[in-house]
Amino acid sequence: MAYCTLAEVKLQLEESKIIELTDDSDTGDIDLNNFNSCVASADRKIDGYCQARYTVPFSAPVPALVTEMSIKLTIVELFARKRQGDKTVKELQQSQEALLAKINKGDIQIGISSTSPIAPQTTAAVRVRTKIFDSDKMDQY
Repeated sequence: MAYCTLAEVKLQLEESKIIELTDDSDTGDIDLNNFNSCVASADRKIDGYCQARYTVPFSAPVPALVTEMSIKLTIVELFARKRQGDKTVKELQQSQEALLAKINKGDIQIGISSTSPIAPQTTAAVRVRTKIFDSDKMDQY
């Protein structure tokens, strides 16, 4: 299940730009295979970061933050497939990856219960036995 839809991406990026970024055959329409490939790539990135804390893939209803990240990362993937993009697209990518890193570390919650609570810091005590046969003792034999 994709975390965002074409309709949701169209709210953030003009349809003509989506056509330009997906239509490799010059049909004048959005190539859904190319579009869906970009969505899948974005969603895999989200899953990769979130799997440390949550059960992925997310099931319906998908948390709103995940949908928002999927839309933005899909836009980044659309530009990347045509090797287009400017400073704004690069900043969008960096901001989403920074957000995902914070989710991965547990600094930001996405609105559903985590499967992996943050482990408390623990220490371990180690006891070392005294050597019975040290080098002085071994020299005697």
